[in-house]
Amino acid sequence: MKKLLILLSILLLTSCMKDDMFIGPEEPIRQMIFEVSESSVKDGQEISFEILVEERYWLVITDEETKSVVAKESFLPLTGLNTRKIYTNSLPKKKLKLTLENKTDVLNTTFINVE
Repeated sequence: MKKLLILLSILLLTSCMKDDMFIGPEEPIRQMIFEVSESSVKDGQEISFEILVEERYWLVITDEETKSVVAKESFLPLTGLNTRKIYTNSLPKKKLKLTLENKTDVLNTTFINVE
């Protein structure tokens, strides 16, 4: 009887202890950049977009006022969701046009406000 009482008290004490729950790191919110017509970007921000065919693509940033290319990056992505970092320290702080292009076409276009 004494053993049963000790066992029940141990069970009661351990069952009343606070459970430690592991909460993993938060996943960053992915902004699908070409799903909106205009968005604000900060230096080092990740932008995401969908690629359907594996071939060479270019991300081109253009100043609409002067009609000049401000930045251009060539890359070979995988099909599916792709994420790139955008560095804005060398870009003018204004509204610019961001396009995703392949050899023959402009595939997606959006406007970015550089902060």
